[in-house]
Amino acid sequence: MTLEFSIRLGPSSSNRSRQTAPLQDLSQHQIIKRLPQIILKSLLNLAVFLALVGCAQTKIPYTSQAPSIYELASANQHPVILETAVVPSGTVGYQYLFIVLPFGYVEIEDLSDTFRQIAYEELAIAGYRPVSKTQQNEHTPVISLTLMEMQLGASDLLVTRRLFAEATISARLALQRGAPIRTLERTAQVYRWSRYGFAPQLEVAMREGLRQACREVLAGTLGS
Repeated sequence: MTLEFSIRLGPSSSNRSRQTAPLQDLSQHQIIKRLPQIILKSLLNLAVFLALVGCAQTKIPYTSQAPSIYELASANQHPVILETAVVPSGTVGYQYLFIVLPFGYVEIEDLSDTFRQIAYEELAIAGYRPVSKTQQNEHTPVISLTLMEMQLGASDLLVTRRLFAEATISARLALQRGAPIRTLERTAQVYRWSRYGFAPQLEVAMREGLRQACREVLAGTLGS
């Protein structure tokens, strides 16, 4: 006589499916029930993140002038007294995530020195020799440049950044002891695309905007 027997170590596959199905349904039900809380928590975390990031600061450093510019200016035959002034101070722009979300602000270190440096360079390139008032007589022309407005910022668009720079410069040309000969104001806007649009790339956009506005305003006052 043959005896047949079997040992069951666990439920069959059909029983397991019947037992686990209610657990799966319960888990999905809990997730759906807690979904508003999850969304609210995510939004709060995003708000805190943006608030912290919004305080992030990007500073554009000052870069000293190249010695070759002084050599170029000293060889020019047209002396001119250069006076510069800067109206903007502190924050000059912001960085945005997906164009609308604030992602930090931008400051320019020593904006006054940077502006004067670029004005000096543009005068030297145009054939003028910037001098001080004590070096020339009362007939030496005086060019007064004022940086009225400076904006510098960036917008993140997933894999690239859109850089923006805008500079407004007013010019006043006169003799040392005379009424203004000519006044003028020009605004230059610069847009650039960069994969890594941070401080070094923002500095390039800033200088390009300042240089373009300075070149245009000098051409309109000294070139006419």
